[in-house]
Formats: sequence, C-alpha cells, structure tokens
Amino acid sequence: MKPGHEDAFVAGWQAMADWTASLHPGQADVAHLLRDRADRSRFISFGAWPDEETVVAWRALPEFAAHVDALREHLDGFLPGTFDVVAEIGTG
Repeated sequence: MKPGHEDAFVAGWQAMADWTASLHPGQADVAHLLRDRADRSRFISFGAWPDEETVVAWRALPEFAAHVDALREHLDGFLPGTFDVVAEIGTG
C-alpha cells in the first residue's frame, strides 16, 4: 500500500464490491475486506462464489479491469488468486 492511500483504497474497493454485488443479486456473501491490525497498510479481500466459471466471467469484464486499475493506483503490490476451502468450522 502506498503511504496515505489506505482510505482511498477502501473507497475504491467498496465501489468494486458494490458493482460486483449488483451483478450477483441475492448472493449473500459477495466480498469481504480485511485490514491487518499489526500492519494497517495490509489488506486481504475475499468472497464466496458459486463456481469457478462465474469468477472467470467476472474477471473477464472490462469493468473488472477498470476497477482493478483504479485500485492499483493505491498499491505497491497486488496478488490475485483463486482458492478452495479445504477446512472450516461453524458452518452449521
């Protein structure tokens, strides 16, 4: 994170999350943004998706690229990924 860009990044992330939620109405768990308490410039974003095809289609949209480009203005680095749940508790 570039120093002093934290609030602008959060606002840009929120705009991207709102746009994403508008594409997937009814999906309760679209996105989360976590902030590291020990390093206030470190964030992790994640969300649940119904399937990999939906993620691939979302990432292929021109609006996705525009949102990511806007976020990159505030970042020193960006590491996207797609992850699978391999263990969890408290889901029932």
